[in-house]
Amino acid sequence: MPDPQYTVLQDRHEALGATFTDFGGWMMPVRYTSDLAEHHAVRTAAGLFDISHMAEIEIVGPEAPAFLDFALAGRLSALVDDQAKYSLLLAPDGGIIDDLIVYRHSAERYLVIANAGNRAEVVTALRERTDGFEVHVDDVSDDVALLA
Repeated sequence: MPDPQYTVLQDRHEALGATFTDFGGWMMPVRYTSDLAEHHAVRTAAGLFDISHMAEIEIVGPEAPAFLDFALAGRLSALVDDQAKYSLLLAPDGGIIDDLIVYRHSAERYLVIANAGNRAEVVTALRERTDGFEVHVDDVSDDVALLA
């Protein structure tokens, strides 16, 4: 069995007294106090969930919008700065490799969020589709914290 993986926020979770559980090979915080206390906190204020285990992939370059239109389902080039869109990464036979959320930071910089279990497959598929596009696909998953 492989060693468990930890998000970039692991030290902070430990400092706050989190209890952890395995989630697909990732040690994820499941609670900090009691379930009831956390339920009340979320219902009366707010709750945060560490989803840093998800894959984060930057798409950067002058042809990023055209590349994403080519590589994914839908017209991602229609996004404006600070918008996001749900999309699919399709296999050549039309099957779904993964479902994704694509965020546009600027005309030349996008962030693709993929499921943790499909990280390598998504990065590989995106990189394989870059031929003919002035674009760079960079897996930044190990350097990015993501909260929901």
